[in-house]
Amino acid sequence: MKVKTWEILNFLVVKNKNNKLSSKAVFPPFFLFNLIVNTVLFSSGILLIQNIDSLEIIIFKNLKSLNLKFIFYTLRIITGISLLFLPLKLLSYINQTSLKNILLVIFSITFFSIPFSLSPPDSLRFKYKSTSEQQKKHLYSFLRARKEIQTKNTLLCFLTANCRFCKLAGKKIAVISKKLETNDRIQIVLNNDSTEVIKFLKEIDLSLNFTFHKTTFDTLLNICDGKMPTMFLMNNDSILNEYSSRSLNDLEILECLHNN
Repeated sequence: MKVKTWEILNFLVVKNKNNKLSSKAVFPPFFLFNLIVNTVLFSSGILLIQNIDSLEIIIFKNLKSLNLKFIFYTLRIITGISLLFLPLKLLSYINQTSLKNILLVIFSITFFSIPFSLSPPDSLRFKYKSTSEQQKKHLYSFLRARKEIQTKNTLLCFLTANCRFCKLAGKKIAVISKKLETNDRIQIVLNNDSTEVIKFLKEIDLSLNFTFHKTTFDTLLNICDGKMPTMFLMNNDSILNEYSSRSLNDLEILECLHNN
């Protein structure tokens, strides 16, 4: 009986050692810590994607030395990198080199491009699009009938109060307006009634004594080519550039309106 008991004990000790060895093979040192850190970074990337537009406004509003183009791309690059850590860490435990390399390329491109796909720029060069001849026709016809709207050197903004992207653009316009330190260089045209407009101005943090102009929704659609918001940078009554909510180029706007 003593021999049998010793053999059983010896078997259990050896089995326990083997389990430890195999456990170390499956879970390298700091595996759990690395997994937690990379999961936190991945989760942070998801949160950034969900709040990236709001965060862009907060940074633009509080860090006056940074411009919209820099903030836009920096946030998306940081978000893309945050999403990469977890999948790349998990890939590092694959032993088959060829498969690992293929997945590495696929995962890197896919996860890094997610923030650019879900929250894309209106244009890479921060110019929304070329203004069509039909748009110009509607715009100049509208301006001829509305002599009170200044257009010589102006940012002419066509918005509607119930549009999410108009609110996004409006918050950027409010910051640009404060940097200009004057209200007359920015003209806002909306289709809403006074109550909705006042609520909209409060929401975008624009002064309530800011002059706005009212038009019909159909006129707005024609001038914007069905896509709102649309902002025109006017230089000597001609269209210098056209922007949408994610293509506002504050440096270009400030330079043009300050110098003229």
